[in-house]
Amino acid sequence: MSISLHVTPDDSPTGDEYLIYKYATSSLEDYSIYLDSSNRVNAKVYPHGETTNPITLQSAAIEIDGDKPTNVILTVDTKLVGANVKLFIDGKLVDQSGLIKATHTTNNWKLDTNVKDSSGALYVGAKYTTGTVNYFDG
Repeated sequence: MSISLHVTPDDSPTGDEYLIYKYATSSLEDYSIYLDSSNRVNAKVYPHGETTNPITLQSAAIEIDGDKPTNVILTVDTKLVGANVKLFIDGKLVDQSGLIKATHTTNNWKLDTNVKDSSGALYVGAKYTTGTVNYFDG
């Protein structure tokens, strides 16, 4: 799985602003990418069958000036022995998961497991919600 986004943030978020959110159930996601209040890009990916401890990746703070677009790429390759989940910012690898293991952790993909893929909706620019919280406002 690969996801590529181009965003041009124009202000620092006061909370998490979701760029993409694949809804699963309740408040759990299959995967998500969001910008936090420290201007860092964060990504979470759950292995199939798991509801806790997603693989969690994070960038350093990105430039936020309303003019410079930022390219965000999240890749997942479940067949590798390590670095199964990778986060790239403007083409540079900024974070990756560790070695594949029999039991997943927040840094290690689970052996012989695909990405969680529920029948929930895919939200672009917002987190699953009935209100206006956690949306990306630019």
